[in-house]
Amino acid sequence: MRFLISFVIISLVINISQANLSLQCIVSYLKSHNAYEDIFSSVDDFSGTDGECESFIRIKIEDFNEKVLEKMEEDPSVRPLIDCFKHETQNEDYELLTLKLQGVGMVDVGWRFWKSSAKEARNEELKVEIDKLGSKILEKCAASDHFGKFFDTTLDKRPSLYAKGENEYCIRRYLVEKYLIDAFAYNFNINPKNITMENYNCDIIMRDILEPAYENLRKDETECSLRILKENGYYDHLLKLELLSKLTLTVHEKAVERQKFIDTMFDITQKTREC
Repeated sequence: MRFLISFVIISLVINISQANLSLQCIVSYLKSHNAYEDIFSSVDDFSGTDGECESFIRIKIEDFNEKVLEKMEEDPSVRPLIDCFKHETQNEDYELLTLKLQGVGMVDVGWRFWKSSAKEARNEELKVEIDKLGSKILEKCAASDHFGKFFDTTLDKRPSLYAKGENEYCIRRYLVEKYLIDAFAYNFNINPKNITMENYNCDIIMRDILEPAYENLRKDETECSLRILKENGYYDHLLKLELLSKLTLTVHEKAVERQKFIDTMFDITQKTREC
């Protein structure tokens, strides 16, 4: 999913390039956040107050984001992700990158053609960086929508994939021992059916549950992807989700677990892309 930022850069730079104080403020702000660029070496120090610069920076970031969101509104494929995108871009990495991009575009190199070349090269590098970051944010938002709906549906349906009492006990014990869920925090019984486990081996039971589950993925996944899914406990998190569906969660607990599930599944999905 290609990002939508590059095309707004020129108009934003033109709008603010008339005032040297604008660039000085941006450079001062970047320097204070350890994001200074060597290309700013000829820019004078900002002569205003920190408060004035901070206010200006917030306006510039908001203006930048507003133009990006306007373009997203025009694209039906990303329009549903706008709220998520707005939330995810409220972080320092994204904001500093947009300021760098605007600042580099405003630098006046004059007759120094060698600096002009450096400016153009750095400008293109920053566009690529912000494209990658924006694309990753949109991918995360799409994943948030997909995995969020999956989480909600699973909790509503309350599946019982492993109804046998010994299976349920072993799954609960397995999840607790792997620190995927806290039995005390959620106040649940590890052995709800009071199964006598003397004749059962949980290691064997869990192997018999997990190995066929991963084997079923073999027809759709490469060996590399399958290895990553196993290493990152893909089915462990699905088992946890099944267990959560049987617990009485508060609104806050559900929201926390929902976000954990989304983040985990997104991270695993990103790792499989290395294959």
